[in-house]
This record gives sequence, C-alpha cells and structure tokens, in this order.
Amino acid sequence: MSFCSFSKEYLASGKTQIDNVFITNILPELDANALKVYLYGLYLCQNPYDINLKTFANSLNMSENEVVNYFTYLEEFSLCSILSTDPFTITYYPTTTTTISKVAPSNSEKYADFNKSLQLLVPERMIPTSEYRVYMQLLEESNMQKEALLIIVKFCVDIKGPKISYKYILKVANDFISRNVLTEESVEKELDYYFTILNLVKKVFEIAKFTKKPDFEDLNLYIKWIQKFGFTDKFILEVCENRKPASVKSLDKLLEEIYFNDSGSTGKKKKDTKDKSFDFKGQRNIDNDTLKSLVDNPDNVEV
Repeated sequence: MSFCSFSKEYLASGKTQIDNVFITNILPELDANALKVYLYGLYLCQNPYDINLKTFANSLNMSENEVVNYFTYLEEFSLCSILSTDPFTITYYPTTTTTISKVAPSNSEKYADFNKSLQLLVPERMIPTSEYRVYMQLLEESNMQKEALLIIVKFCVDIKGPKISYKYILKVANDFISRNVLTEESVEKELDYYFTILNLVKKVFEIAKFTKKPDFEDLNLYIKWIQKFGFTDKFILEVCENRKPASVKSLDKLLEEIYFNDSGSTGKKKKDTKDKSFDFKGQRNIDNDTLKSLVDNPDNVEV
C-alpha cells in the first residue's frame, strides 16, 4: 500500500474523466446498461476501491452474468479487454481515435426495430454492434425480409439454446438464402416442416443413444434419408436399433451404404447381427440383396 492515499470521502468528491472521443464516437451507439457498466468501471479505474465482480454487479443492480456480457459487448468497441474470467479482471484502453472501432450509423435507424427484436430473442447475451452490422449486411445483400431472418433466429435459438453463436445463425440463414427462401411466409412454411421432423429426429437420437442434441445439419440429413434415399421413418429407427451407429455421421454413412448397395469398401455384403428381423414392407429404393444382407434369415424376407 502507498505511503499516502486518498480517503473514501476524497475519492467520492473527485471527478471521473471521460474523453470527448468517447462521447463523439461511441456514446450514441452504446446500449444504456452497457454505458452504465463502462462508466462505473471507469470510475473504479480512477478510484482504486477493492471490489470484485459480485460487488460490481450488486452496485448496478445487475447479475454477474449481465456484467460479463456487457463488458464483452464493450470489447467490440476496443474500450476494454477481459484479462481473466476467474477472477474476473478488466483492463480499460484509452479512448483515442486509433483504438476505437467507430461504428457506421448508416443503417442504424432503418434497422432499429429489427435490432430490438433480435436482442429479445437472445436475452442471455448482449449482441455487440459488430454482430448487428453482420445481420444488416446480410439483409442488404440478400434481400431477405427482416421478419424472415427473425424467424430463423428464433428457430436457431429453439434448437441450440439462447447462448447461440451468431456464426451458426448465419450458417442457417445462408442455407435458406441459397434456396431463395427469403420471405416471412416461405421461411415459416419451410420451418413448419423442420419442426414436424424434429420430433422424429429426436426419436432417432434416442434410439441410437446419441448424446448431442439434433441441430439444423441433422435435420437436413434426415430429409436426405427420407426424400433422396426413400427410407421410411420406421426403417431408419430399426437401422439405429440394430446396427447401433456411434454418431450421426456413422448413421449417414451406413444409410448411404445401404442405399448404394455397398456395405463396405470391398463391396462385400455383411450380415447384420441383430435380435429381430426388420419389417421391410413398404420400403422404397432398396434392392433384394441389400435387404437380405441386413437380416439373419435372408430366405424368409418378403420383398
């Protein structure tokens, strides 16, 4: 401890310096709560109180998780950096024109309502300005309706959870864009189908004992199995139960081998060691040899 120090009363009556560059370049773009976190943190930097994350959060009537999210948000402006998460440690940068990532406000008014709706869909993390810019650029370049993208975001959150990465959202959105599914109506129609098959995919995961949750890529694989390969839901479930694939990729490979009539790299058929015969009635696109390779008693199979 220093030989001389300020009393708490002296510190409380002092001033916290805020650079004009901050007011000019950053203040108009900051979320109100993020501004509170920034100013209080700046105050603590200039007034050396002994304080931790919990005390910081309590002082602002926020949760610790909210404070962390707001500091993560402030990092996008190069205002600070999270040095450590345990213990939670922040360092502030000088607000000079060379360190601040100035935000272009060109579309902020046009997308104000969209951005508010977007944040409501992911309440457990603060969406940084850089992420908003990515979504706005996507909408401008693709002509996708704002309402359509919001529906896609909600779908992604339902699938992956509220802490979903924006990169995953973009991946799903670009899939829709590549198929020219751009309007609110067409996206809703498409996602109605995805939600319909989601429960079927969950059943596949349950039977196969996959530990991960189904995501968008898994739904597309399932669509391939039933539309391109022509397999029924029952057949896919029975393949899972009897062949016990280790992962979704393994199941996909197995179904491809069945579809292309090739159970291995050598082209030789391998009989399945299973407890009961499949019911193959009504199955499509599967030849006799492939069906017989999957059962113990091939001579008894009805095709």
